[in-house]
Amino acid sequence: PMLRRRFEQMGVGLDIVPSPRDGSYQVARLARVAELMKSLPRAFFTNQYHNPANALGYRRLAEDLSARLGRID
Repeated sequence: PMLRRRFEQMGVGLDIVPSPRDGSYQVARLARVAELMKSLPRAFFTNQYHNPANALGYRRLAEDLSARLGRID
């Protein structure tokens, strides 16, 4: 709730999927994204689930965890 209020104060519109679809919130979110992409022609979807560059965003976190925790298997 606190983060949601902060976003709203900044003028960010949030579209929250209220329930799962076929037992999965991810399926529900992707279905909603597909709807939004059709209705918003200038929209851009980063597609984090199938974007090979997505993992690079976690590189620093992984390096930090590895340095702090040691060997991770």
